Amino acid sequence: MIDALIARADEHSDIGMEHLRLYTTLFQQVLTTTTGPILEIGTNRGGSALLWLELLRTHKSNRQVVTVDPYGRKPYTLGNVDGAVHEYGDQTYTDMKALLAPYSDHTHFRMTSEEFLSRMHGSHLWVGGERVPLGGFGFAFLDGDHEGRGVLSDFLNLRRWMGPGGVVLIDNVDWMGPELGRILVQLGEHIVSGPRYMALRHHP
Repeated sequence: MIDALIARADEHSDIGMEHLRLYTTLFQQVLTTTTGPILEIGTNRGGSALLWLELLRTHKSNRQVVTVDPYGRKPYTLGNVDGAVHEYGDQTYTDMKALLAPYSDHTHFRMTSEEFLSRMHGSHLWVGGERVPLGGFGFAFLDGDHEGRGVLSDFLNLRRWMGPGGVVLIDNVDWMGPELGRILVQLGEHIVSGPRYMALRHHP
């Protein structure tokens, strides 16, 4: 069942099956040790968000999944991987909305991560008839800005919105060089890492 879910998510993602399996294992571990909603920065076509939502259903969890991505043909450069420029425009946005439309526990914010993280104070979601503060994330997936400076800014801005023991999973750290990795490890407890990813646990 999990393999079928990962394969489905892979159809709408550029992360790849190998990493989706690793991220699934980590995500399921996080679900047993944290509370609070799930945050994803950088949504693209919605493949990884689909994975989080389906895994929550598997675990019979009613946590919310919050995604953040401005779309709007915002230029996005793949940096030192191939130098190509990709525009995440209207079609990518509508593809994501169509894929995630069946999930009432998903909310998307069409803005940059900087805007979102700087404007969260006092924000709420309505869940099951209750007004729930936006924040205290148990898991956050950073897959938006892949430049070292942007990733570090997102991580620093995000830390105050993480719940106790929450885990921040950062994708594409291999694009940023060793300096960023050393800085991030100093800012949080290093949980696991590989050639492409790094996960850090937040302790307030």
